[in-house]
Amino acid sequence: MTRRAWLCSLSSLVLPAQTTLTEEQRSQFLEQPFEKDFGSTTEEIVGVLGQPLERKTAPRKNLHMPGQLDEIITLIYPGLEFAVYRTRPADGSSMELHLRTALLDNRFKVKFGLGIGASLDTVRRRLGKPAQEQPGLLIYEANDFQSVAFTHRNGLVSRVERRTTPD
Repeated sequence: MTRRAWLCSLSSLVLPAQTTLTEEQRSQFLEQPFEKDFGSTTEEIVGVLGQPLERKTAPRKNLHMPGQLDEIITLIYPGLEFAVYRTRPADGSSMELHLRTALLDNRFKVKFGLGIGASLDTVRRRLGKPAQEQPGLLIYEANDFQSVAFTHRNGLVSRVERRTTPD
């Protein structure tokens, strides 16, 4: 990577506190808010982070295929939690869909300084008005299926989640 390319990539991650993201930066952030790409399937996540501290599997009725029982797999790591939906069709094949990546502490970074400990003022200044606002929660939508949620307490971000809603 050239020095210029490196400086340009660095400037996209570190911005002065008063800077609002461009529409392109905002869109890219809402699709992938974390500096590290952990993957979307259990295989990819384990490939990046190794074996989780804990793995939970919960059965889930498939809403589109009567009688099909799928599962939600939760992978728990220090400071991170993942949820993946795995289909279990009768033909024995399977497919996995990312549901949630939750950042629980500062071991991993969020782009543009919007991680754990960031002020709500900084989040709003960088991303604009959230699509939804509830007590303790701001939700920014990338599209109909993807969003980034900021849980907050005392005016500071305490959890960042990348969410996918399959349907």
